[in-house]
Amino acid sequence: MTQTQLGWPLTRAFVSAVEHGRCLPSLAALALFAERLETSPAKLLDPVKHELAALYTSGDAPGGDALASP
Repeated sequence: MTQTQLGWPLTRAFVSAVEHGRCLPSLAALALFAERLETSPAKLLDPVKHELAALYTSGDAPGGDALASP
């Protein structure tokens, strides 16, 4: 699937920017990408969730672990 096919009616340049981490898609764009890729938005967000968890450990965030359960 090409970037144009994945993103239509969005631009190929936008899809490329999202792929390279230069911009974040809106929820609507994320839903569109997930539908076209035959997956869920949650699956597309999993790598981001894991990256954030690594960034926000108990020593990094003021007041403790920002992602910890209460």
